[in-house]
Amino acid sequence: MGKLKKVPIQIYLEPEQDKIIGFLSKTSGKSKAAVIRLCISSYLDSLPPEKDPALGNMKLGASGRKDIAEKHDAYLMSFTKSLNGGREPTPYSHSMVLGGLEEIS
Repeated sequence: MGKLKKVPIQIYLEPEQDKIIGFLSKTSGKSKAAVIRLCISSYLDSLPPEKDPALGNMKLGASGRKDIAEKHDAYLMSFTKSLNGGREPTPYSHSMVLGGLEEIS
């Protein structure tokens, strides 16, 4: 799998968070950025279904639409595109890209 372009972002950590991230970075041999990305991915993966925007879009039940089976890809693409500022989504979800600390470079 090719590398995806990363978006630069600046954050402020609490001193204790910085110590923990630093410790995890040293003990795993990964960069602090890689550890932070894993933490974010882990948090996103832990969200309950009602907090997941994609699952919320599906309403986890009857939608009243009669063409869901035939047009589910189009509905999901439209929703994902709306979350991505109108741009085409990437083919990878956060859970596929950031599957584990050992997989992050």
